[in-house]
Amino acid sequence: MDLKTALFAALFITAGVLTTIFGVMKLREAVNLSNNGIETIGEVVKIEMREVTVRKNEGQEIEERYREIVSFETNTGDKVLASLLEKNEKNKCRSVGEQIRILYNPENPKLITAQGDESLKIIAVLLICIGIAFTYVATRMIVL
Repeated sequence: MDLKTALFAALFITAGVLTTIFGVMKLREAVNLSNNGIETIGEVVKIEMREVTVRKNEGQEIEERYREIVSFETNTGDKVLASLLEKNEKNKCRSVGEQIRILYNPENPKLITAQGDESLKIIAVLLICIGIAFTYVATRMIVL
């Protein structure tokens, strides 16, 4: 194996291992939130919008992304503003003033999810799969 292939493989292994570790950490965080999170009612107080450039059909397009900001009170009486996962224009946002059931992490109340939303777990599992795929490709490069 030449030096260029070895360096490329090392880069892929490093990226794969780091992505897998990050995915496992995010999965633990999501599982902890769903198992130990405190349920409460929050209110959507604001919807933030931003424009991002995305690649589509060999070109670039501007896409709008939305983030719902939720206000709620913890069981200790603290008022918290936290954001839900960002959505694109295809996913329906709640309206300002709408009540929403959320789970929040009592140790970090800014970490919230909508009750029943499994997106955090799905994203974490995807990160783990991508990390494993990168690592597998890199090890196959070394073997061949």
